[in-house]
Amino acid sequence: MKKYLNIKIATIFILFFSVNLAYAQQQVPIYFDSLWNETSKDKMVYYRLLSQEGTITKIKDYYRSGKKRMEGAVYYIGLDS
Repeated sequence: MKKYLNIKIATIFILFFSVNLAYAQQQVPIYFDSLWNETSKDKMVYYRLLSQEGTITKIKDYYRSGKKRMEGAVYYIGLDS
């Protein structure tokens, strides 16, 4: 029974990190209007792509044309740090 439980835990662990890795590689755009309110793709003026690298989140903002507007990064340390 213990061996079965260990295999089950290992499988869940592998699946969890596989899904996270696959999700981290995708960059889903966030669309903004001219006042930086989130909006739909057809009404957007800017869009943002985020990518996670450990505790660093890279941010890239683009104009509708695809020209890069800004690139930066943020470091999250949490509220209890």
